[in-house]
Amino acid sequence: MNKYLGESLDEVLRELLESDPKITGVFLISREGLAISSKLRADTQMNYIAAIGAALLSLGNRVCDEFSKDKIECVVVLGEHGKVITLPVGEKALLLMDTTREWDFDIEFDFDRFCSRLNSAFSSSSRVTP
Repeated sequence: MNKYLGESLDEVLRELLESDPKITGVFLISREGLAISSKLRADTQMNYIAAIGAALLSLGNRVCDEFSKDKIECVVVLGEHGKVITLPVGEKALLLMDTTREWDFDIEFDFDRFCSRLNSAFSSSSRVTP
């Protein structure tokens, strides 16, 4: 991976993580389920979570198709102690966010701004040779 690209992705992920204390982790994953960049706890099993995140978004897409809900915006998993939000970042990647249960993505998160920045940084890799 191009060093500049990696730094750019890390910068956007760090900014997202620091934008709200209720966001406890962020992870950029390829649509194939491979880890790209993350700001998660050190004990997180990155490869396992990357594969699950990609599968989760894929299943969400299928559900939207089956129920004629058009294009998927995000998949939310609500647990007793928090939420995990998975959303597409362009055609190549997805963003997985770990948040507290109190975090309200409809009010507190500007999906378009962060996803657009991540997509731009990630997409530039196809124009750059390693």
